[in-house]
Amino acid sequence: MSLTKAYVKVCSHSSVSKITIERAIKVVLERFNSLKVAFGCSHAETLSVLRELVLLYMKLESYSMVVRMLLETTVEIIKKEQHSKTLHEAAKTMGSIYIACGLIEQGHEMIHEMRLQIITGSASSDKSGFKLDKSVGKVCYVFLVTFEQMILGQMTISYSEIMADLLTETILYESFTRCINNKSHTEVILARAATLRAFLVSRKRKVQIEVLEHQAHEIFFKKWGSALKVRSGTSLIFCISLLEELGRHDTHNVDIGHFACISSVAKVQSLLKDDQIQQAYEVALCALNFTNQHRAYHQLQNTGLGLKLSALMAGRGLEKPLESGVDPKVRNDMMELSRKIIHEVLQACKDSNIDFERLQLRELNELAGLLGAQQNHLDLEWLLKILWSSREVQKNWSSTTIISIGRRYVQATYANESHRSRAIRLCEDICYNLRRVWGSLDPKTLEMSELLSQLYTSMGHYREAMAVHENILRLVVEGDDGDDRTVDTMGSKRVKMHVEWLKQSYLRMKGFDKSAALYKDLVNAILHMEEYRHKPEWQGVQGTDHWDKEERASDSIGTFVVPTEWEFKDPETANKPDDSKDNMIYQRSGMGMKRATSNWGLSYIRHVSNGDDEQHHGHSNGTEKPEATMV
Repeated sequence: MSLTKAYVKVCSHSSVSKITIERAIKVVLERFNSLKVAFGCSHAETLSVLRELVLLYMKLESYSMVVRMLLETTVEIIKKEQHSKTLHEAAKTMGSIYIACGLIEQGHEMIHEMRLQIITGSASSDKSGFKLDKSVGKVCYVFLVTFEQMILGQMTISYSEIMADLLTETILYESFTRCINNKSHTEVILARAATLRAFLVSRKRKVQIEVLEHQAHEIFFKKWGSALKVRSGTSLIFCISLLEELGRHDTHNVDIGHFACISSVAKVQSLLKDDQIQQAYEVALCALNFTNQHRAYHQLQNTGLGLKLSALMAGRGLEKPLESGVDPKVRNDMMELSRKIIHEVLQACKDSNIDFERLQLRELNELAGLLGAQQNHLDLEWLLKILWSSREVQKNWSSTTIISIGRRYVQATYANESHRSRAIRLCEDICYNLRRVWGSLDPKTLEMSELLSQLYTSMGHYREAMAVHENILRLVVEGDDGDDRTVDTMGSKRVKMHVEWLKQSYLRMKGFDKSAALYKDLVNAILHMEEYRHKPEWQGVQGTDHWDKEERASDSIGTFVVPTEWEFKDPETANKPDDSKDNMIYQRSGMGMKRATSNWGLSYIRHVSNGDDEQHHGHSNGTEKPEATMV
């Protein structure tokens, strides 16, 4: 014993030779082995000599020897010592030795591997260098907790906190394994795995997390793998995202279809953000097959999530647009998948009689935009018809929103070639009612009248299109019904546009619908109005005397163009509630101004000019058709 101390003291000097250190190691190692035999590895004197021994090895830079010796001693203590007080003291000493040798990281790795093996019964790899299992008993937790406390630093976290963590992890894992052993429903097993995973994530136990994820995925894939129709790697990503979402909630009652809808949207969005386009596509395909398996889209709470997933596959709703270098085949596959998802969502809603108008206005707006982007005009018309038909019960929708829905409804109906006559009748009805309520020169009325003219022109009804612009321009020049609540003016550029569109109707008809003098007087009156004639945009605009009917009409001016964007509200403001003041603004549009005839229906004028005395659409009492009644 005195020889051991003597050697240790000599070797403490910096100038000691390598031979002296090797002799010292031989003597101290012999002492260490004899103490292990006599008292065991956990004895205080044994560990004291161990400390001196490994420090000697460190002088020779024999790091692998030190790591191996400390690991063997730690395993021996855990396997054989059963007294908690002794384990506590031994852990403190072992922790201090690891710190003294600068092996804190190795200590962390060792203790995490021990936790994994003791709690789960499995090792992270065959290279761990030791094997432990539950047979060591929970008394070993005292050592694990104290050792970890030493490695982290005594002031970082308390003994009771570490012990609580260890017990919590054990309880969660036992709950997970009990569900497996009892052959519980897969949904329940995944919920327990998700709770355990969330705990491990919060403690940054990367190795244990990976082991658990693969174990949960095996169970997941065994139940649903054949229905997913994707690679195992893709289903693993999907399963992990599902576990992440399940781990955020109280999962006593597991609606796995709902959680899958939430998690898949979040994961696909994250992958697209990281430009992992192919992987995002595969996860979205996996999500569609999984949610169909659970009929998730038949529930209203999942409808909006399905729409969001479809939008992501169409490249909509992203923080940044998809890169231009994306493989065209992948882009086509994504768009086709987007169509499939939206088809499944719409069909599920139809099958389950889900009222679309119960969705948030933001979701409805996104759906309209998505269907339009997919050029799915048939379903778009169906959706907008539902929204238009429900306008009278939508108390929170502003008049602006309702009119915008009506406009999109007309456009979508016209985009379906076999429904074009229906679109024109609908647009005529809406125009008629807008003129009755807000006047012919109100901006919203003008927008709808201009759309009507475009539809007439695209259908070859040039006479009707000419009548639209003639009547609007005449109201600008002559109209006055004494109603101070409605608009009586138009902006210069807009008036000029109607003059140009009138000219294009003339060129397409190769003449005027009525006497040339009537149109000459009308256009000349416009050209000489003080409000317009000095404006720069009117320079070079000529009267009808200079219009040549042999001139070729424009192929684009005044014709209908299918929209590229189909939202009925600005996506930037769609999340905000409709302004309740909006209805008041439009009911009192043009306060203090005068306008011309508000009840002057274009169809009525056309019928009268053709010798037909019947009121507009046969409503002699002035009551509008139900489909176009304004709110």
